[in-house]
Amino acid sequence: QGALTLRVLKGQGIQASGLIQAQERFADLDVPSTVSQSYLMSIRFCFVFAALAGLASCSNITQFVPASPQTLVLGEPQGLVNALHSELLKQRQNNTRLQRYSDIAKRAHYEKQLLIEMLRARGHYGADVRAIRRDKAYVYMVEPGPLYRIRKVTIDWPDDNPLSPLTVQLRAGQALEALPVLRAKKRLQSQLNATSCLYLPSIRSDIRVFHDIKKADVHFIVEKSPQVYLGNIHVLGLEKVAVDYVKEQLMVTTGDCYKREAIDQARLTLLQTGLFASITTDTQLHPDTSAVDLTFQASERPHRTLSAGLVFQSDQGGGVTLGWEHRNLLSRAQKLEFDSVIAENAQGIDSSFTIPHFGANNQQLRLFAEIERENTDAFKSQVNSIGSEFRRHFNPRLEASVGVRMDFSQVEELGAEENYSLASLPLSIQYDRRNDELDPTRGWVATAIASPFKDNTQENISFLKSTLAASAYITLDRGFRPTLAGRIAIGSISGEDREDVPANVRFLSVVAVQFAVTAFKVWDR
Repeated sequence: QGALTLRVLKGQGIQASGLIQAQERFADLDVPSTVSQSYLMSIRFCFVFAALAGLASCSNITQFVPASPQTLVLGEPQGLVNALHSELLKQRQNNTRLQRYSDIAKRAHYEKQLLIEMLRARGHYGADVRAIRRDKAYVYMVEPGPLYRIRKVTIDWPDDNPLSPLTVQLRAGQALEALPVLRAKKRLQSQLNATSCLYLPSIRSDIRVFHDIKKADVHFIVEKSPQVYLGNIHVLGLEKVAVDYVKEQLMVTTGDCYKREAIDQARLTLLQTGLFASITTDTQLHPDTSAVDLTFQASERPHRTLSAGLVFQSDQGGGVTLGWEHRNLLSRAQKLEFDSVIAENAQGIDSSFTIPHFGANNQQLRLFAEIERENTDAFKSQVNSIGSEFRRHFNPRLEASVGVRMDFSQVEELGAEENYSLASLPLSIQYDRRNDELDPTRGWVATAIASPFKDNTQENISFLKSTLAASAYITLDRGFRPTLAGRIAIGSISGEDREDVPANVRFLSVVAVQFAVTAFKVWDR
C-alpha cells in the first residue's frame, strides 16, 4: 500500500498540494505493527519536507535512523539503499572512532560524512545527505543523484615514453566506482613490477570529475624513476647452507633487467626451501653505471628435528612413535628422514633420502627403504621394501610422480604362509585446490594412483591396483569456526583373482579410530 502511494507521488511533479494529499492518504493507511510510530512520523515529515523544498517526489530519498538497526526506505534504487544500510551498520560495529562519539549530534555528523563517502565510492559524486533531528534520533535524508561514469582512461608515462606494455581493465562508459579503479591500479602496479626495469616502479591515480556532464577522466600516472639493471648479487648470513646452492635458486643474475617482481619471487623461493627463518633484501643504486647491487640477508632455521609421541588406533592398538630428520644433510637442502612406530599390532621403520631440484627446480628424487610388520585379524605379514620416486610439479596446483618399488614379503593367511617378491611401477597425479597443504581450512584435493605389480617368485601373478581419492575442507563462519573435512575413495584390483593377490596388498574394509599426541624438539648442531 505504501509503495502504491509513492508511485502516485512520483508522477505529480512539484505540486505541494499533491504531496500533502498523499501524506494524508498515507496517514489513513492501516500501518502494520512492524512499522513503529516513529517511522510513520518520519514518512509524514518526508512528505512535508518535499512539499516545502519543491522536490519532485520522495522516490529517491532514503532514511536511516541511527538509534535503531532498522531502516525505512522510500524510493529506489533498492540495491543501493540496502548496500548503504548494511555498510552503515558495519561501521557502527567496527569503527572505533564512531563508537567514541557519545554526543548524538557529533555522531550524526560523522555518519553523514561516511554516507557521502559510501555514495561516492559507488559512483554517486553528486549525492546529497542531510541529517535531521527527530526527537532523540537523527533521520538521514539521502538523495543519491545520478550515477557518474568514466569518460576516458589514460596512462601517463614520464617524458611520454612508454617503457613496457600495460593493459587497463577499465573502459569508457563504465560506472565510476572506487573498487574497480583500485583493482585496475593494483593490476597495473603488478604489470609494471613484472615488465619494467624501473628502480622504483610506482603508479598513482588521478581522477578528474566533471559535474556538469556527470563524467570523469581516470589518469594513471607512472612515477619517474631511472631504468636500471642488476649489478653484484650478494648472499649474507649463511652458516651451513652452500652459497652456490642459494644462488642457483635465485633465478636472477648480474646484468638482468631490474624487476621488482623477479626479486620478490627469488626471496619467496628461498623461504620455500624450508632452510631459512627469514630473508630480507637490500639494494644500492650506482647512478653513474645504472647498476643496482642486490643483497639477500638470510637467517637459517635449525636443520634437525626430533619427534616423539603416543598413538592409539583401534585396529593397531596403542603405541609410541619416534622420528628424526635432517633438512640440510649435504648443505644443499637434501633431507634425510627416519620414522618409526611400535604398536600392539603393528611395528615399522621408514627411512628416506630426498634430493630437491633434481635436474630442475620443480623436480625431486626420493629414495626410500621400509620395514613393516603387521598382525591383523585377517592375516600376518612382514614386508621389506626399497624403491625410488621421481616427482614433478607442473604448476602450484598440479603434480605427478613415477616410481620403482620392490616389496619382499612373507604373508600368513588362514594358516598358510606365502613368500612374495613384488615389483611395481606406481604412477600418480594430484590436483590440489587446498588453501594450505599442512593445515587446510577450505578447498579440495584429488589424487589418482595406478600401480602395476609383477611377482618375481611366481611367474603367472601380475595385477593392476588403482585408486581414486578426493578430500574436501570447509570452515563454518560461526561460533568457534570449526573445519569440516570429508574424504571419499574408490579402488580396484584387476588381473588376478582375489585369492592370488597378497593379503597385505588387498583393499580391506576397516573402520578405525585414531588418536595421537606428538612432541617435537628442534635443534641445530
